[in-house]
Amino acid sequence: MKKVALLLSSGFEEGEAINVIDILRRLNISVTVLSCDKNYYLMSYHGVNLYVDDLLDNQRNFKFDAIALVGGPPNTDKLGSDKTVIQFIQEHIDSGAYIGALCSSGAKVLARNSLLSEHHYVCCGNLHRNYDDGLYVDQPVVIDGQFVTGQDYGVTIDFAFALASVLIGKRRTRSPEMDDIDWVAKHINYNRFTNYHMNSITDKSLAPHASSL
Repeated sequence: MKKVALLLSSGFEEGEAINVIDILRRLNISVTVLSCDKNYYLMSYHGVNLYVDDLLDNQRNFKFDAIALVGGPPNTDKLGSDKTVIQFIQEHIDSGAYIGALCSSGAKVLARNSLLSEHHYVCCGNLHRNYDDGLYVDQPVVIDGQFVTGQDYGVTIDFAFALASVLIGKRRTRSPEMDDIDWVAKHINYNRFTNYHMNSITDKSLAPHASSL
């Protein structure tokens, strides 16, 4: 079973976090919710209390198949300035794990700390303009190498399916007629976005900062 660490701190965007957990677990991907604060109870951006699975400090030496990040201004401010969090992400990048970043986390955690390098990514609003790292692409979801990024809350489910796709591929355990991701999408009556791989982008105007396209 593939294992994902969802890193959260107080002020996280609860809709994004819960939907990412939900979609991944529906696909039998293990999700461990880790607090990057010093307590197990976290309050979300809109006042929802969440009891996490563990503290990041207790899982520092465990290697996951992917790390997931979501938005929420206080959450991404905290994660982007936390040396332990950044080191944990960098170690996973170095080990070949996937890094999923939704909403503001692509800019305020990854780009802020020069973790993207020349990889393409998307984030919410114009936050990408604050950082030189990474190559911004204006589309709902982007997959480039190890990085899976989503634009904002509105594409949370698409982001979760995209992250799942790099982890389990076309695995078929639910139906011989379709892969598990399509089966779950059909089961919840969701018409998902799938044009997220960089090699599928032909319109250069989508990536104004990407001279390599």
